[in-house]
Amino acid sequence: PNAFTPNGNGNNDMFFIYGEYVNDFHVMVFDRWGNLIFESQDQAKGWDGKANNGKDVAQTDTYVYVVTYTEEYNNRKHKIIGHVNLIR
Repeated sequence: PNAFTPNGNGNNDMFFIYGEYVNDFHVMVFDRWGNLIFESQDQAKGWDGKANNGKDVAQTDTYVYVVTYTEEYNNRKHKIIGHVNLIR
């Protein structure tokens, strides 16, 4: 998915990136100015639409994410760059 709506209604409130047989997972989300606003090395921890360590609510916008990971079974490293729309 490339959009989520963190409005607290219980539907589509978090942005998750996950996969199977993944090691060394790392996701970063950047705003349009290149500021890092979310980062995690835990696939179970999704982005809740907040910035600055949860202190500020991120605005409706398009954000860039960068995911790096290693395949468990062959140790191949991957880097994926994409975008996600935050809709309020």
